[in-house]
Amino acid sequence: MHTWWGSRFVNFNVVALLLVLVLNAADTLRSAPDYLTYFNVNPALYSVRAQPLEPNEPAKGKVIIGASALTGQVLPDPNSYRWLLNYQPVGMLDRSMFMYDVK
Repeated sequence: MHTWWGSRFVNFNVVALLLVLVLNAADTLRSAPDYLTYFNVNPALYSVRAQPLEPNEPAKGKVIIGASALTGQVLPDPNSYRWLLNYQPVGMLDRSMFMYDVK
């Protein structure tokens, strides 16, 4: 292949790797600074009053649930929180957690 710096072999594996790294950096910058650590975090550490919601037990009030739990992907019973789908979410946190106001 002839390039602007002369006739040299271009390693397409290196080009593909650089492309993947650039796309990864762009994706990281796209979501910054909306980093939300909600895995295994005690909400009280952030002065958030919260109580765990038991599976298959509908609740009243404000409910925040991750998309994976809502769809049942990470639960033994995939229908545990499907009752929330009867309500319209009032908002979304970090593009992955749904907020509901259950009356």
